Amino acid sequence: MNDKLFKLEREMFLMIYGEEELARLDNMMPTCKKIDIFRKDVIKDGEKRFSNPINAKDVEDYVTGIIDFNVTESQWSLIHKYFGEYWNDKLGIGGDIFSNEISEYIYNQISNQKVLINEKNVNTIVDLMLEKIEKDGGFLE
Repeated sequence: MNDKLFKLEREMFLMIYGEEELARLDNMMPTCKKIDIFRKDVIKDGEKRFSNPINAKDVEDYVTGIIDFNVTESQWSLIHKYFGEYWNDKLGIGGDIFSNEISEYIYNQISNQKVLINEKNVNTIVDLMLEKIEKDGGFLE
C-alpha cells in the first residue's frame, strides 16, 4: 500500500474514531486476516472491477462443503444477511477487511435476534466466505 495513502487513512480514522479505537485496530492487525479489496490492481477505462462475480449460492456451497458442523437454513440465512449488510454498508466500495470484525458484527446481530449459534462457527464461516471471494476474485451479488 502507498505509505502516504496509509498515513492519510490513519489520520482520517483517528479524527473520526479517536485514539482508543485506532489503538484497538493496531493491536488487532498482526492477528487478523487483512484483504485489500480496493487497491488490489489497476483498473483500465472500461474494464470491470471484478472479472469473476460469484453468487451467494456458490459461497454457501463452498463453505458447507468444508465445515464439519451443522448450520441450519435459518442460521445460514442470517449469516448471509449480516455478511452482506456489513460488506455493503460498512465497507462500501472498498477498503481493508478484518475478518474478525465481520465475524463479531455477524455474531452480535444474530445474538441480538436471540438465535443460538457458536461464535467459533461464525468465525470459521466468515473466514471461508472471504477465502472463497478472494480465491475467485469476485464479490457477492
